[in-house]
Amino acid sequence: MTRFVAGLVVGIITFPLAFYFYFATGGAPVATAEAAMPFEKTLAHKALNARIRKEMPMNAPPSKATSRI
Repeated sequence: MTRFVAGLVVGIITFPLAFYFYFATGGAPVATAEAAMPFEKTLAHKALNARIRKEMPMNAPPSKATSRI
């Protein structure tokens, strides 16, 4: 059990450090001509969809159809 907890603590500390060093050492693409970062499109869509869901009216009345089109 103690090995598991120690591994969990090491993993929790290692991941943010690796993330920091990835950006601090210039590993992240910054030029507009470079390929997108891993999961960039997925994360951007998740944020956009969450914002749309947040601002979307939940009980919007249905619109009436008009004879003029």
